[in-house]
Amino acid sequence: MINIRLRSRIGTLAVLVVVLGGVPHVAAQGLTGQISGLVVDASQAVLPGAAVVVRNTGTNFIRETVTDADGTYVFPDLLAGTYEVKVSLSGFKTYTEAGIVLGATERVALRRIALAVGQIEETVTVAGESPLVQTQSSARSGLIERQQMEDIARLG
Repeated sequence: MINIRLRSRIGTLAVLVVVLGGVPHVAAQGLTGQISGLVVDASQAVLPGAAVVVRNTGTNFIRETVTDADGTYVFPDLLAGTYEVKVSLSGFKTYTEAGIVLGATERVALRRIALAVGQIEETVTVAGESPLVQTQSSARSGLIERQQMEDIARLG
């Protein structure tokens, strides 16, 4: 009899954990919105790999993503507020759009973001050979001059 009661209580507890564990997630889905869009170049060709950053201007909450192969990006589960979207890609000028108002449960699809060609950035790589380091022994050697020896004797 005790074994049956114990199994019943464990079963009831498991059901409660599953049901109550999912409540915050379901509630959060009802309070969040989404911002999405498409990034293209001046010729309207899609730009995969562009870095997209969304910032809630009220809280400074930041999320980052990268455009997919179709040039699209999606920021799901954003809290209601005013947002700023910044898009950047090497070889293009950075684009910023501010004042995007997102309501709870709202899905905002921004207009196409066309990135303009920017300055070509130069990268300088300096390569040199590293000095040889003796790794066979832990002994150190160096030249100590007379003045250094006298300084050690005086200072103790």
